[in-house]
Amino acid sequence: MSKLKILCLGMIIALFPAQAAYSFNRIYVNVNNPTPGTGSSWATAYNDLAAALAAGNQADTFWVAQGTYLPTTTGDRTIAFAPKPSQVIYGGFVGTEVLLSQRNWKTNVTILSGDIGAAGMAGDNSYNVVRIINALVDGVTIRDGQADYGFPTLTPNQYNTGAGVSLFTDASVSAATTVAATVVNCTFTNNYAIYGAGFGALGIAATGVQPYLGTRVSKCIFIENTANTAGGAIAICYHGACVGNDYTDNSIFIGNKATSGHGAVIANILDGTTTQHRPWMDNVVFWENGEDLVYNSLANGATGGPYIEFAIIWRLGAKYGASNFSDANITWHDSDIYVDDANLPATNINTDPQFADGPGYDFHVAACSPVIDATILTAVGSSSTDYDGNPRVVKTVDMGIYESTKTISVAPTVATQYFCQNMTATPLVATGTSLLWYTSASGGTGSATAPTPLTTAAGDTYYYVTQTLIGECESVRSPLMVTVTPASAAPVATDVTYCTGATAVALTATGTNLKWYTSASGGTALAVAPTPATAVNGNTYYYVTQTEAGSCESARTPLLVTVTNNPPLPVVADVTYCEGSLTVPLTAVGTSLLWYNTPTGNTGVSAAPTPLTNAVGTTTYYVSQNVGCESGRAALNVIVNAIPAAPVAADITYCMGSTAAPLTATGTNLMWYTSIAAATGTSVAPTPSTAANGTTTYYVSQNTVCESDRAALNVTIGSQATPPVTHDLTYCQNAVASMLSASGTNLLWYTTATGGTGTSVAPTPSTVAVGATTYYVTQQDAGGCESNRAALTVTVNAQPAIPVVSDIAYCLNETVPPLTATGTALKWYTAAAGGTGSASAPIPVTLATGSTTYYVTQTAGCESERAALTVTINTSTSPVVSPLTLCQYATATPLEAGGTSLMWYTTATGGTGSAAAPTPSTLVTGTTIYYVSQTDGCESARAPLVVTVVKTPQPDFTTKGGCAGSPMTVTLLPDGSSTAIYTWNFYNAIAVTGNDPGPYKVLWRDPGTYTVTLTTYDGACESKVEKLVSVGLAPEITVTPVTGNYCINDTVTLRAAGAETYEWSPAGYLSSGKGDRVTATFRGDMKYTVTGTDGNGCVGTADVYLGLSPDCKIYYILPTAFSPNGDGLNDVFRVKTSDIPLAFVMRVFNRVGQLVFESHDIGEGWNGVQKGQQAPLGAYVYMISAVTSEGKHVEQSGSVVVTR
Repeated sequence: MSKLKILCLGMIIALFPAQAAYSFNRIYVNVNNPTPGTGSSWATAYNDLAAALAAGNQADTFWVAQGTYLPTTTGDRTIAFAPKPSQVIYGGFVGTEVLLSQRNWKTNVTILSGDIGAAGMAGDNSYNVVRIINALVDGVTIRDGQADYGFPTLTPNQYNTGAGVSLFTDASVSAATTVAATVVNCTFTNNYAIYGAGFGALGIAATGVQPYLGTRVSKCIFIENTANTAGGAIAICYHGACVGNDYTDNSIFIGNKATSGHGAVIANILDGTTTQHRPWMDNVVFWENGEDLVYNSLANGATGGPYIEFAIIWRLGAKYGASNFSDANITWHDSDIYVDDANLPATNINTDPQFADGPGYDFHVAACSPVIDATILTAVGSSSTDYDGNPRVVKTVDMGIYESTKTISVAPTVATQYFCQNMTATPLVATGTSLLWYTSASGGTGSATAPTPLTTAAGDTYYYVTQTLIGECESVRSPLMVTVTPASAAPVATDVTYCTGATAVALTATGTNLKWYTSASGGTALAVAPTPATAVNGNTYYYVTQTEAGSCESARTPLLVTVTNNPPLPVVADVTYCEGSLTVPLTAVGTSLLWYNTPTGNTGVSAAPTPLTNAVGTTTYYVSQNVGCESGRAALNVIVNAIPAAPVAADITYCMGSTAAPLTATGTNLMWYTSIAAATGTSVAPTPSTAANGTTTYYVSQNTVCESDRAALNVTIGSQATPPVTHDLTYCQNAVASMLSASGTNLLWYTTATGGTGTSVAPTPSTVAVGATTYYVTQQDAGGCESNRAALTVTVNAQPAIPVVSDIAYCLNETVPPLTATGTALKWYTAAAGGTGSASAPIPVTLATGSTTYYVTQTAGCESERAALTVTINTSTSPVVSPLTLCQYATATPLEAGGTSLMWYTTATGGTGSAAAPTPSTLVTGTTIYYVSQTDGCESARAPLVVTVVKTPQPDFTTKGGCAGSPMTVTLLPDGSSTAIYTWNFYNAIAVTGNDPGPYKVLWRDPGTYTVTLTTYDGACESKVEKLVSVGLAPEITVTPVTGNYCINDTVTLRAAGAETYEWSPAGYLSSGKGDRVTATFRGDMKYTVTGTDGNGCVGTADVYLGLSPDCKIYYILPTAFSPNGDGLNDVFRVKTSDIPLAFVMRVFNRVGQLVFESHDIGEGWNGVQKGQQAPLGAYVYMISAVTSEGKHVEQSGSVVVTR
């Protein structure tokens, strides 16, 4: 890191020394404290952080307990938490701690939220949650800022920059001014801004003025913040002649984005020839942020640009695009960046950092991550510790937010390995543990499988190998050279052929130092040239190499030895004859055949024998062929079979016209003939014709190799029966039908004229559908022959439609006529089914309310279905009304009631109703009754509706005072109501104190005219009073500065001006608490406040600080009395001193010598409690022993009186 960077960082850190070096008071804040006080202890803690900051002094320290704090409850978006210079805010307390080291901001979450309006609605949130100038915020969550002032105008301003934390300075600053902000251990989330959603620094310098601006962000998390224009997490916007540097270290950036693409993480926007700025980001993690990550804008000669080093920029999915790294004014140095190698900036790496759980936001890295010890530095960046507080290691700083170490294993031992060209190589070997092999000196992915080198080309090739010992990381790569030596030329060999059983000789080839093998690869060379075996025919390969001087053994030359077999057997087929049939000479397929009558021995003949068939049985003949050598003998069987018996066949009879089946007989391989002497038969059994009466004879034989004699089979066709007698039928639709019938014997019924299967059960026709359906029927004679089918047609005629009816309604007791319906030959019924219909229409009875259903049909040949007619006897009910209460003088609306065709009356009976609802008068209090009926055929009874007009409250209020910066008293003037609820609205007021119904103390920051509104609600009616109040300008009080060197007990005159009357506080060590001139006696570093009141009653204040000269003797000052009564004034007995002792102890004893209090913290005092109870009033003795910051030992003792 450059000396300039270290120097500038020191300037920023110097603005925020450790708390004990400058703290004036420690102030406690706990939003959950039900009894807030002055903040001097947890018991009296403020529950409003904004109020505590406003009440505190410069250099005060604020301990803030867990919970959510809002900068204002007024809805004024311009109000932010605004610590004064050198004030320090510490979050992360439970609310019981006594030491700063006891807090835990990660578990005891302290939230500073800008969600001051409707919960969860960003549009009414604070523009800035925290506004800092030369202050420190540590251990809080900052969220819900909405810096969108003036949008869509994009000119940077105080309210559109830095939604979470804003550092702002305008053109009024001087050249010597240093403006800075420090944020440590904080989380920024859900903030939105035009510039810098999480943290925004905006500097605007006047011409000729060059202030120094700087920020320090350390160990913070920025998660899901969004900028409209630039800087999703951080934005630096400097205009004019600003110079400075910003430092961010050990911080995490997750899911931030800039809608415009200008710096999802950080934007540096500079404008002006003398504007110089370089934001430094050390040891940070960027995870899943939008693109582009970093944005730099230089205008009108400005110089500078972000410098990101020792960082990890990573995400899941696609790598970051080249545009993120193309700006020459943005420096990326010694970082791990997820980008293609072609776009990777120099001095950076692109290697998986091996996060423990990136999606789970755990950015610790694996023990052997490439980011460990990845940088070489003589300094350790802007922070000497990592995110967890572990020290950074000089010269081996890790990338990212955590620091760790790793042990690199020694490289494995290797030796050059030699192979012959084209030989089968073995895997490479090295001496080591958990080896990984590579093909290049760097990059690539290692393999645990040792490579097997190629030997196709002669020469040298390098491989690389590492080892990883247990508990260590992978070593550097050891290079291993593989040398491939050229091979000799293969020898020349000629293939050899032998016949089976021939005598072979040893094989030969042309070459030097021959070696013979029985396989194409592998194996051991034979001791001598092999002599092939010829006992079995086939092909056998032998292989031979040569080794020439200075070369490796050659490739193997194959030599094929072929042993040719004796000729195969001739191809023969057995021959079958029937007993006594004629034969021909035997045949076989082969060359130079020889025939034998025995399988071996004897002498063969070339003439084929002719077999005999005079006896049943099998005779075997043998044959060979001769092609150089005679083959073996093939056996040929001649089989003589006996003639089988004729098959068994039975005569068959059919009815004329019936369907016949193919003929059958008992036998094997039947052959059918049409005559006893027909020459040609068929294996397909014939199907006889039944078209005519008579008898036909067929013939059949069987064949079991030989055909039998033929058997006769007679087929007789009998005559057909006459069809039965039928009669057509007619039904009405849905009538009940009977089973069909016909005149005949053994009837069979069918649904089609032809085909299908008949049934002896007569069908019952369906009458559901209108139309004609034809059925068919046959009869069988005594011989079982079926007649032709006779047709029978069933006709179903349509049923008439139901009569047309309409339901009807009558009023109770109304005289009514008989019922009517539209139809022919009507019949009336009292039930939906059954009963006897009547031609006379019924007359409904109207004596009782309810519904009765009647039924009616019409008849046109057949009677129709019944139509239902419902008669309803009605009576009207009164409409639904509710009593109505109105406020006096309120605007009334027409009355309402639940009902149909309403009629309104002013009396319970009589009179004429109106369809228009009346509108009641609210001028006079009291009760009025209106009446309303509804008509649904008949008008109902009248329902009473009671309208009551009640009195509206009429309170008022008065105001007293009215100075900017001073509270105005607002007092209620009630009207006597004991149940009234009062709601006040003090528009634009910055502070309101008091309880309902008042009086209230109201504070306006600036002079002017303001509106005050009082709304009163007494449980029934509401009224509003609105007045304008005038606020004057508070007087500007000045105090003459105190110059010179002063020590304990020296005096100085304090002079105030700017008002008419003055009061000084605290009054201790002053000659008087009132007046424009008072004399102060030095008792240590003191601050006095003078309050001045002018002739208009407006109040102004001024502070004056009295500091002891550093050359004075160190004093430890204690009061002589204190009053621990919880009023926030003089509640604690503690030491006052400007010294920070190296060691300290204070003990307090009661009058009998018992120890009642002991402390080793000079900032901690006694609160008057002894063993959990209030200590008795009276005198106590204290003893102090300390080693001062100068190393001097101090002993002090005295007495203090407890009063209440």
